[in-house]
Amino acid sequence: MINEIGDITWGTESLWKQFARWFEMDPESVAVFDGESPIKRIDIYRNVIVLADQLLQAGIGAGHRVLFDSHTSVDTVVIGLTLSKLGAIICPVNYKLANKERQLILERLRPTAYLSQRKEIAAVELVGLKHMYLYVQPSPIVESTSEEETVLIGFTSGTTGVPKAVPHTASSLNYASKFCSSIVGLRQGEPIMAISPLTSAAGWTFNVHIALSMGHPLILMGEWNPLKALELMDLHKSAWGMCVPTHLLLMMEAVHSGQWTRHLPSMRALSVGGSPNSVDIVINANNLLGIQVLRMYGMSECLGHASIRLTDSEERKLIYDGVPFPGTHLEAYDSEGKSLPRGEIGEAGVRGPSLFKGYLPGLGAEQNKRTSDDAFLTGDLIIRDEEGFIRVVGRIKDQIIRGGFKIDAAEVETALMTHPAIVEAAVVSRPDKLLGERICAVVSVRANHELILDDICSCLKEIGISKAKWPEFLFIVPSLPKTDFGKVDKNRVREIVLKEDQTHA
Repeated sequence: MINEIGDITWGTESLWKQFARWFEMDPESVAVFDGESPIKRIDIYRNVIVLADQLLQAGIGAGHRVLFDSHTSVDTVVIGLTLSKLGAIICPVNYKLANKERQLILERLRPTAYLSQRKEIAAVELVGLKHMYLYVQPSPIVESTSEEETVLIGFTSGTTGVPKAVPHTASSLNYASKFCSSIVGLRQGEPIMAISPLTSAAGWTFNVHIALSMGHPLILMGEWNPLKALELMDLHKSAWGMCVPTHLLLMMEAVHSGQWTRHLPSMRALSVGGSPNSVDIVINANNLLGIQVLRMYGMSECLGHASIRLTDSEERKLIYDGVPFPGTHLEAYDSEGKSLPRGEIGEAGVRGPSLFKGYLPGLGAEQNKRTSDDAFLTGDLIIRDEEGFIRVVGRIKDQIIRGGFKIDAAEVETALMTHPAIVEAAVVSRPDKLLGERICAVVSVRANHELILDDICSCLKEIGISKAKWPEFLFIVPSLPKTDFGKVDKNRVREIVLKEDQTHA
């Protein structure tokens, strides 16, 4: 089936079929850069054929859910392509995942197979992959509940401690890839940089899927390192990448520390989303690295569904998170699930071609929240103006209520990031018997800088932030804990504060 909006078409064709077409056109072209080393399409193709034969012999085929430990590596790319060739469901999971969460996924997802470097739970070593083992458990094919089959299941952290399983179809991934590429103006053969890990639906789509389905060499660097990322983007003349603000802040920190001194002229743009952006991050990326930031709003559940465009005004680029992709509905809703007039703040509700099929049973299904007009409620607070531009202002669950006064943590975090000594900042609540909650700032600080609470309060006062929103406690840490996707992990930040409270109790 072919879908079309304007001059862009997409359909239900699999990742493997799209890659195979590029291979037939030019098998000698580079498919992946493994660090500095180029790997041709023909090499990837041959590895897929070998692995597909092994998995077929193990009884793995169409419709089977196959979980695998995902690294930012060539092996991960080969595994995903192989599963697509077999018609199996690609289920990447962070190889660093804690044992408890991994076991929950295995029990509730009921995959037919698990590919892992953990030899103690595996039965067969796979030829051609680096110490990867195959564990097979007989499992029925789960019947599809929609017309189009699931091709990818990503995982995202749940508020209850149970990971959420996010299933997507081929058309969902193709739509997101095509419109994202169109917004950036990517041309055939231009390399793209895998900055975000390949462990979520968004990480997989905007790295592996967009690259291999559209003929872009994918630059991989293994473990995340901001200086190495800059070096590889420069070496391979990367045209684009996608990341969260933390990734970009750490790359700019390499400039502040003197480790990096050059602009990146090949980078047409860098799409940045996943958590609130700031005016400073857009300006500084251009000044320090020569990179044009395209603020983006999206999530694993609805892939990259709004973005600033290269043609938007400089004012829009600084303060807005984009307009919806063509064909995507995105509006603010009130607490009763009713659409709000433009200009009012409400919870983001979204529907469109890149929306997921709904969380799976036992893995987030109770959090499938839809409005009466079938928009998925994201938990994000947004405001949309009359011209359709969106600005993300925070998360509903990230609000701090101090003495009955609601404070948006994202607003305070963005303001704190303007302080010259601060590298990263997170704002969380600290329980208080009198006021219910008090505001706590947890920050990392640049080398040879000192910081006290009065310093950040003075900074917020100068910016014009109300005194009611000033932090009352300050914790300085070497670096803030991150999620699999590179965003600041608020749950672990709260644990830092709780631990300090217990230490001093």
